[in-house]
Amino acid sequence: MNNENENQPRNSKSLNVFTSPQDKGSAHKDDISNSAKPSNRKKMVVIVIKSKTATQFHFTEGALQTTADKTPLWFEARGDLFSAIENIMIMNGLALNLTQLNEIRKVNDICTDYEAVFNTIKL
Repeated sequence: MNNENENQPRNSKSLNVFTSPQDKGSAHKDDISNSAKPSNRKKMVVIVIKSKTATQFHFTEGALQTTADKTPLWFEARGDLFSAIENIMIMNGLALNLTQLNEIRKVNDICTDYEAVFNTIKL
């Protein structure tokens, strides 16, 4: 499928940024650290499809990307997108919390790529 946005870099300027309530007005305890410590913050691209009846999202890497037989996994966002993505990541042990959801590319009228920024679980 040819698309005029096809050649745009995946890390183009953010259009929309959603932040977690913990990032508003006060520092999260995981954000206050000695600069010598390794960061537990990671990023991942999430594909979002919005139709008239539903919003679905797909993780582009990791355990939530496909089933054991390599079938792509899509999750329905009930309520706001930020909370839906954060809940799936937390329930599946991928993240402690989601800190930002940045729109990085609008593919077409129904498909948008987002960058999910999250804190990993310390083991």
